[in-house]
This record gives sequence, structure tokens and C-alpha cells, in this order.
Amino acid sequence: MTRLSPSVYVNTGTYSNQLIDGIYSTYNGWNFSNCSTSSPCLAAFNVGTGPAKLLTQLSYESGVGVFSTTSSTVSNYTIEISPNSTNGIDGSWTNVVTVSSNTYIYREHSFTFSGNSWVRLSITSSSAPRINEFSIYDASSSNRDAIFFHGDSITANCAGNFDGGTTIGQLTNTLHSGYNPMITNGGWASTGCDFAETSIDQYLAAFPDINVWVYVMGTNDLNWSPAQWYKDKLQIWVNKVKAAGQTTVVSNVLWANNVSGYGAGNEPAFNTAVDEIVVANNLLPAVPLYEAMVNHPENSYRDWE
Repeated sequence: MTRLSPSVYVNTGTYSNQLIDGIYSTYNGWNFSNCSTSSPCLAAFNVGTGPAKLLTQLSYESGVGVFSTTSSTVSNYTIEISPNSTNGIDGSWTNVVTVSSNTYIYREHSFTFSGNSWVRLSITSSSAPRINEFSIYDASSSNRDAIFFHGDSITANCAGNFDGGTTIGQLTNTLHSGYNPMITNGGWASTGCDFAETSIDQYLAAFPDINVWVYVMGTNDLNWSPAQWYKDKLQIWVNKVKAAGQTTVVSNVLWANNVSGYGAGNEPAFNTAVDEIVVANNLLPAVPLYEAMVNHPENSYRDWE
């Protein structure tokens, strides 16, 4: 995929240029208020002609542990496309996406774009005061670079973009210029493998265009779960992702830094379980998070205390 850099026009609010600047931050983005059905907040993007299919991502980086919330996000909106607008307002428009009662701080949508040149986001209800980014990708060939990280608070911090620094997608593009990943951070604080098992169905349904699902649970499970129980829950998650026809990636649990209360000493048994899942399901090798961090707390999101 290629991330596009369209011109943006809005009918209300401030800092609309920050919608497409590639900087994800809690306070960086298009600010708006009082969106309603009778007076929607509009952001229109002049993509130009060429792409046959687009993949878009709306992002509101509201902080850690709130991937899904009912109190602060863009709730109701539509996405329209136009072949002949000149300013994002005039011209003929076709509705291609309608979302109501959204609870996620990320959403993604793909749609056919042949013969069109404009994309317009129309927000009719939002408890969030801004959108940090509205990313638009040319997905004419494929959407192979769409990745979802399913994890806990460490994922929320490390896979998130809210600090305004270099994102995983941008870092990947620097290392491999042919790839422009669209990253969805599904980190939720204090969760574990039981939550992953019960939430994966709704995530797969809400994010149908994501084709790489990465499992990054385990740190909390070290405290309260036997390794076999963790393995059984992980297998259910793998089964559901594979049944949806998506690429499944699992990771070893993190090093707990030998601190009492954080599951220190349980990691080998858990990682053996993960490796057995890899073999049994013919998956790619597990992401070696434990090996990258054991005795190297400087590589960790935080040093356990």
C-alpha cells in the first residue's frame, strides 16, 4: 500500500492540516465541536484520480488503555466520495460508509474509488474533541500492510502513536521502503488471554480489512494463569483469526525482570506453550520479545518495579 498525501478542506474547526501530517498525538489533530446531523463537521480530501480502491483509517489517540470506550470517540459518521467536487462541498457525492454508535478510537474502511477524486468524512456525533489522523492509502493492489496489535497496556504504550513520535508503520517504512503499514493499536490496560478470546470476534467484525493480527498478551497472565490455561485460550484466538482467513502472528511473553508480583520465573513455561502453538498451527516463528528483553530492561517499555 501507499499512504497518500491529499489536500484537505474543512467546514469548521482548526488545525485541519494536522489530519494528514503523519503525527499521531493526543493533542495534534483537527479540532472541532458541535457536530450534528443538521450541521455535520466535514473534512474533505482531494485525493486525485488514479486509485481504484482506498483504505482509510480514522484515529483518535485518547491515551492508554481505552481502545474501546463509550465516552470519548467519534460516534456517528459517514464517508462519501465524489468525482467532480471542486471544494469538498459542491459536486455529486456517493455514500460508501455509514457508522453509528462507534466505540473504538480507531476505525478503518475500504471502498472502491475508480472514477472518483474526493473523499469526505462527515461527523454527526462525537464525544471526542478532535481526530489526530485520517490516513488514506492506495489499496488498489492489496491491503497486505494492515496490522492489528491485540494486547494489554504495554501494547497500548508501545504500539500506540499518541506520543507524537515515530510510529511502527513509519519505522517499518524506513527499514523497508516498499511497505507502508497501517497500524491499529488494540492495546487495553490490565487485560489478558481471557479478554483476547472474548473480544477477538467483535474486533474481526469491526476491522474486516486488517489482514495481519498480532497477539501480544501474556504479561498480566503470568500473575494469575497456569501456562496450559494460557495455551488453551491462545489456541482459541488463533482458531478464530485463521477461520477469518487472516494472517496470524503470536509473540513470546515479555521478561518480567525477576520482580515478585509480575510472574517472574513463569516465562519459560508460557513461551514453551507459545512455541507449541506455533508448531501445531504452522505459524510464523513467534516474535521473540522475551529474548529481546531478558536482562535488557533498557529495551522495555518500563523497568518493572
